[in-house]
Amino acid sequence: MLTEAEGLFERFCDERVLEFRRLPEGDSSIPDYELRLRELTVAVEVEQLEPGEHDEENSDSPESRGAKARYLHVGRLRQKLRVGTKRLKNYTRKNFPGVVLLLDARGPTGSVDPIGIAHGMYGRNQTHTAIPKDPPVDPWITRLSRGTERAATDTRNTSLSAVAVLRASGTKPVLSLDVFHNRFAACPLPVESFRFDGVRHFAFASWDRQTLPSWVEM
Repeated sequence: MLTEAEGLFERFCDERVLEFRRLPEGDSSIPDYELRLRELTVAVEVEQLEPGEHDEENSDSPESRGAKARYLHVGRLRQKLRVGTKRLKNYTRKNFPGVVLLLDARGPTGSVDPIGIAHGMYGRNQTHTAIPKDPPVDPWITRLSRGTERAATDTRNTSLSAVAVLRASGTKPVLSLDVFHNRFAACPLPVESFRFDGVRHFAFASWDRQTLPSWVEM
């Protein structure tokens, strides 16, 4: 039986006449789908994000419209990416692109935002400060860095070509897909092969080893 995420992914493909094949069920070592984009094969692991007690609540988000928005705990997101990427590696052997597709099934106030995706993939921004011995002297920033907890580096999880967030809005959900490309991918996902209605692509325009830049639409 299909999960909500798998059902919406299949509907997304059907609406855009994309050829896909469900891979054998019961084998947890391989991803869920194989997607055919003309001559290109893409492996897709579909992950559904359920409510969790460690999700962060924020009522000040403009998207919440008076309700509390639930922001996904980065550790949970990172674990989803690691598990999904392991399955992609087993199947693709880095010979063709692999994508972890996420659906937020935590209700209307769930939020998987671009910053959370960046932190899950590459680590949180960290600020290092020096505390003076003299109390009247204010602390000062000594350096910036990124946290060591990362799902994607230049040597680990390079089978991950991109993280895609499937969004469903409205009573009869209108489906859209935001694709965040992994700069360390061994086999990148070609943007022009995956340009369809409702699909947006994002990448970092530059790279800073100390802090994360912003996503830029491609």
